[in-house]
Amino acid sequence: MLIALFGPSCVGKTTLARALGEHWGWPTRLCGDVVRQRARAVEVELDSLPLDEHALIDADTRDWCRSRDMGVVEGRFLDQVLASGGDIALFEIIAEPSVRGIRWSTRLGNGQGLAMVHASDASDEAFRVRAYGGQGRLRPTFQIDTSTRGIDDCLEELKGWRESLKAD
Repeated sequence: MLIALFGPSCVGKTTLARALGEHWGWPTRLCGDVVRQRARAVEVELDSLPLDEHALIDADTRDWCRSRDMGVVEGRFLDQVLASGGDIALFEIIAEPSVRGIRWSTRLGNGQGLAMVHASDASDEAFRVRAYGGQGRLRPTFQIDTSTRGIDDCLEELKGWRESLKAD
């Protein structure tokens, strides 16, 4: 089974993906890390990575998913990147903007968190339109709100859903 986690910044996608991969010993693909590596390789700022490079990363992500029976992949736009289907359990990870703002502030070491959430969400939506236009989106199989829950609680919920999917 392939588990895909998507959602906006600072909701806990990467933390959950790492924990799941470690727990089950599954290969894990962190799309944000791949995008940062590609930007460094072509020597551009992250926000300046050309759309054709993003398209290559998306194709690599789809190939990565098709090449395995089990794994964890996370990224902001997987609901569109993986829209071509397959045996994927798609989890939308969400959190309240105020909580995401606190997480941003912690990450940045300043009090600009909520402003960063709004700026990031606007930037992501503009990117989504440029990169994917009218391409369809997958509907999430499940949704997890990390606003008031710790990683262990969210991990237990994901493990429970995996068991229910295996039973079907």
